[in-house]
Amino acid sequence: MVVIHRFDVAHPKQLHPSDSSEVKAYLIPLGFFTACACAAFDLTTFNARGSNQITAVSARASDDYVRTRQHDGSFPVETYAFGRGGDYGGPVGDPTIAAFGFTEVAREIAGTLATQNYVPSKDPKSTRFLIMVYWGTSTGPGSNPVQFPTKELWDMQLTRNAMLLGYDADLRASIGLDGKPQGWKRKDLFSDITLNRYFLVLMAYDFQLLWKQKKHKLVWETRFSLRETGHDFGREFPMMAKYASKYFGQNTRGLVRTPVPEGHVDIGEVKSLGTLPGK
Repeated sequence: MVVIHRFDVAHPKQLHPSDSSEVKAYLIPLGFFTACACAAFDLTTFNARGSNQITAVSARASDDYVRTRQHDGSFPVETYAFGRGGDYGGPVGDPTIAAFGFTEVAREIAGTLATQNYVPSKDPKSTRFLIMVYWGTSTGPGSNPVQFPTKELWDMQLTRNAMLLGYDADLRASIGLDGKPQGWKRKDLFSDITLNRYFLVLMAYDFQLLWKQKKHKLVWETRFSLRETGHDFGREFPMMAKYASKYFGQNTRGLVRTPVPEGHVDIGEVKSLGTLPGK
């Protein structure tokens, strides 16, 4: 059984572990990866182009964490356990995302992590990362205008969404571009965060440091999202995760926004490592 400390389920940008509580670490068996089709994509079938079809990815990694490819082009294997970050919810009821609890989300994410040689651990002593998983729907003021009747409230929500979805750095970098040829990018960014978006956030912490010293060190994080309008979370989520997976553990140095194909991922059962009493 494993001792790890619960992360306050608040805004994913501001998560910190609490010394007084604990969270389970979850394990996915290695065996089923060889038996399943981890991803199947129709590369000839794309949705209509436009910002409504864009998956946006923002990935950051600690300066002291660099993944170097081996001679065969693959990354070295690194182990992890999942942490239940939580369902962030959404502004309105949506059955396509309500059907996804932690187990369903973890099943999908595990397969995409495996494509980058992140594998589930069987032994807490050799576990490299605790990967906290968050998902939900952002509240866009443009999609929910009644909740944001003043410009101040509207702008405050845009700031929250920019941080949550990983748009903050690009928006800061685009200040002053209004009225210039590059101004279209800033408009597109604001258009994205003004409307509701499905999102997932993975935050990989140093497991050993957290377990043994109760200290949290964020090693890497990946945030990815897709506009809610016209989409079904259950259908789009595997495509989103597959596309974002190539940025796991990497630095995108800004937001990556690209139309991606439809697809599906078939993943097996999730099992729990259990919980140990705190130190």
